[in-house]
Amino acid sequence: MTAATTTVRILALALALVLPGVLAHAQTRPLLALADSFNVATPQYVSQQTIRVATYDAATKAVTWHLPELDTSIPDYKTNEYGGPAAPQRYASVNAMKVTYEIEIENRPAGFQVHL
Repeated sequence: MTAATTTVRILALALALVLPGVLAHAQTRPLLALADSFNVATPQYVSQQTIRVATYDAATKAVTWHLPELDTSIPDYKTNEYGGPAAPQRYASVNAMKVTYEIEIENRPAGFQVHL
């Protein structure tokens, strides 16, 4: 299933859940009813959010990603993990103004440093 298909399915589900409530109150205050129904169906804003990006194992030099890939339709043999040219594109769903990104480091040797 592609990201576009997933988005369409989520929107269809949201409309199926929201539309009956909108129609019931459409006669009295249609705009307010529509806004309320979308507020129920969409994720609410939070003031702070922490996103776990990846785990890096310093002993094996392996990275385990916690973020989903944007396009999962690329065959494995075309990805750079298997010698192909396509690098995976990952995304995070951000729902806050203040966001902290975390990269966990395992088996950290003495003197290990990270520079950004």
